[in-house]
Amino acid sequence: MLIGYDRRFLSNRAGEAAAEVFAGNNIAAYLLSDEAPTPLVTYATAVQKAAYGLAFTASHNPPEWNGLKVFRSDGSLLLDEETRQIQAETNQLSLEQVIKIDLDIALGSGLVHRSDFTNEYVDAVEKLIDLEAIRKAALRVIVDPMYGVGQLTLGTILTEARCRVTFIHERHNPLFGGRSPAPNLEALRLLATHVVEDHYDLGLATDGDADRIAIVDESGEYITVNDILLLLYWYMHEVRGERGGVVRNLATTHLLDRLASHFGEACVEVPVGFKHIASAMVAQNALLGGESSGGLTIRGHILGKDGIFASALVVEMLARTREKISQLRRRVYDI
Repeated sequence: MLIGYDRRFLSNRAGEAAAEVFAGNNIAAYLLSDEAPTPLVTYATAVQKAAYGLAFTASHNPPEWNGLKVFRSDGSLLLDEETRQIQAETNQLSLEQVIKIDLDIALGSGLVHRSDFTNEYVDAVEKLIDLEAIRKAALRVIVDPMYGVGQLTLGTILTEARCRVTFIHERHNPLFGGRSPAPNLEALRLLATHVVEDHYDLGLATDGDADRIAIVDESGEYITVNDILLLLYWYMHEVRGERGGVVRNLATTHLLDRLASHFGEACVEVPVGFKHIASAMVAQNALLGGESSGGLTIRGHILGKDGIFASALVVEMLARTREKISQLRRRVYDI
C-alpha cells in the first residue's frame, strides 16, 4: 500500500492510523513522510506498483470535511463497482474486528516505511515540460496554493525554470483562511489584484490537494477551466505538434468538440468523474483529458488530474508562444 495525506486537519493522523491497520494485517505500506499533493500520491502509487494508493484529503471542500481518494496500481481512481465492493465489506466490520499494530512497532519491523517521492515526482513533471524555453522567457508568475500542498513541488519546478515566482497563502492553515480551498473566481480576487498591481505575466492557483488548476491572465481576468482546456489542447496540437483526440466529461465545454473537429481529431464525452476520463484516454490513446471543475492530464503522464503539471504546462505555453493569455484566447476563439 502507498499512503499519502494533505494539510487538512487530522489527514496525517488518518494516514498513520491506516498504516497501523495494514501492518496489523501483515500488509506492507509506504507512508509518506510529509504532506503531499494528490498527484504525487497518484504518481508514487503507479511507480511503486502498490496494490492501492490512498490520499487522505477532501480536496476543495470546506475545512470541516475530510475524505479519502483511492487509486489502483496504475494510478487511476477506482470505478464505482470497486468502490461499492470495498464499502460493503468495510461496513460489515465492527470496531473490535479491526486489527492494528502501534506505528512505532510497525516502522521498527519494516512493515511500514516512511517515504518521500517529492524529487521523483518533480523530475517526472519536468521531463514533460520544456524548462529551457521557460528559462529564456523570464516570466513573472504569482501562485496561490490556497493554504494547500502545492507550493513545494510547483515552487521547485518554477524556480528551476528560472521564473520570477511569488507565493501567497502558502503557510500551513488547516482552516484554509476560513473558506473552502476551491480556486474559483471569488476566492482569487487577491491573486488578481496582485497580478494587475505588480505586473505579473500570469496568476496560478491550485486547490487544497493540488490536483486542480485555475489561472488569472495578465489583466487580472479569471480564465475558466473550459478556456484553459481549449488553450492547452490547441497548444499541444499546434505548437508542440502532438497528435490525438481529447476526452471531456458531459459538463465540460463542447467547444472542445469543435476544436478537435477542426484538427481532424476525435472528442470523446464521458460521465462526470475523472476516473471515466482516464479510462477513455487509455482506450482512445487521447492526447488530453479534462473537466470543467479544474482537472486535466495528458498522454504519458499520470492517470489522474494534476494541478502541478497543468500549471507548469500553462507557463510553458506562454514561454514558447511569447503571447499573453488574452492573445491566445482570441486566437483559439477565432478558430
